[in-house]
Amino acid sequence: MTLADRLVVLNGGRIEQMGARLEIYHRSASTFVASFIGSPAMNLLDAEVSSSRLRIVATVAALPFRVAAEGSVTLGIRAEALHPAPAATSAGLPFVCDFVEELGARRLVHGHVEGQPLTFALSPQAALSQHFTLTVPLEALHFFDTASGRRLALRDAARQMMELPA
Repeated sequence: MTLADRLVVLNGGRIEQMGARLEIYHRSASTFVASFIGSPAMNLLDAEVSSSRLRIVATVAALPFRVAAEGSVTLGIRAEALHPAPAATSAGLPFVCDFVEELGARRLVHGHVEGQPLTFALSPQAALSQHFTLTVPLEALHFFDTASGRRLALRDAARQMMELPA
């Protein structure tokens, strides 16, 4: 990713995605590309979408946009998009820390959300504990079809997000 202006990601001799580096990183065309590009790889979680509601384990969030699917989806979240919630907040993903990877300028905290592996990035100055509640901005979520692994479209996402009540 550091040397090329454009990338071609191959999977078994087939082109999965072609494009600019950051386009491929921020809008991966499939779960294969999402797990291949970036370090750490994108977190991929089993989730459910129903009537513009997203369920990850016991956590339910209302989506300000429609996902082009109902039922089981694979939810993608980059490690840098996840943040520990303030102590008084209980809304978010219930995360249990398994181990911490110290990288100097940042830490990678590895653990799980009810059995699903998850990694998030944390500054070295941030306090660590065994249990976190994690939050993620809705615009940082990526949706993939569970069966094919292909990226799912968001219907009218920009227009609907601008129309959200303040």
